[in-house]
Amino acid sequence: RLQERGARQGELSRFLIGNMGAEDMKATLTTAGLPLTTRPEWKALLTHFEKIRGLHLRTLFADDSTRGERLTAEAERIKGDATREIDHERRKAIQEIRAQTTDLALLIAEKVVGRTLNDQDHRRLADEALEAVAETHREG
Repeated sequence: RLQERGARQGELSRFLIGNMGAEDMKATLTTAGLPLTTRPEWKALLTHFEKIRGLHLRTLFADDSTRGERLTAEAERIKGDATREIDHERRKAIQEIRAQTTDLALLIAEKVVGRTLNDQDHRRLADEALEAVAETHREG
């Protein structure tokens, strides 16, 4: 969730910085530790709010016929990004589980054999495991 929040915060910062001048951008870089309401981004947000305060959402859509399409496309892009990130995190977790499982299996094998396993032992165990998997698929 922290990464997600960081990504969203980054999007907002890029939007706000994109609408700032060089001086405001320099001030942003030096105010990271300041309270939120004293930052240049907050001031930019207040300025934007004052500009659109009286607008109704219907008016925004009526004035821009492609607004809905653009927002839908942006939502699909964000959903795609989130899906890719979730898939990436899931793959990383699976790899970590596999690595831990492999380490555990090797530790157990060393206990059974009664000595530290060498590369030849690793290859033999891997071959035996692959053969067992192949046999399971032949039977199934």
